[in-house]
Amino acid sequence: MKDLQLLHQYEEALNDILDREGYLSTGLENGLAIPHAKTDSVRELFIVFGLKREGVTFESLDGKPAELIFLVLSPKDTSGPHIQALALITRNLKDAESRQKLKSCKSAQEVAQIFQGFN
Repeated sequence: MKDLQLLHQYEEALNDILDREGYLSTGLENGLAIPHAKTDSVRELFIVFGLKREGVTFESLDGKPAELIFLVLSPKDTSGPHIQALALITRNLKDAESRQKLKSCKSAQEVAQIFQGFN
């Protein structure tokens, strides 16, 4: 039963992300993409980071592939944490040096250290 519930939550979150991407790409510039959605499939803010060094097509504003990808999900009934998370990510990755540090990470621990420095 729990597996079916998790599968439903996964499918709901995926559909919400795809719906959001369908009307406006969340591919930004300089290799950064932040697909995000509000969904009933989570109870609190949920962020996943992925690094794709060779890049992935993301209909980014500058037409370049996305390498640094942050998936942000938050409950439909909240807005503050969702907006704050998006702002935190974009603010801390606006300069090339910060993006390059993430791209050069070799382990999850290195990535976590960089995220701990976000303000």
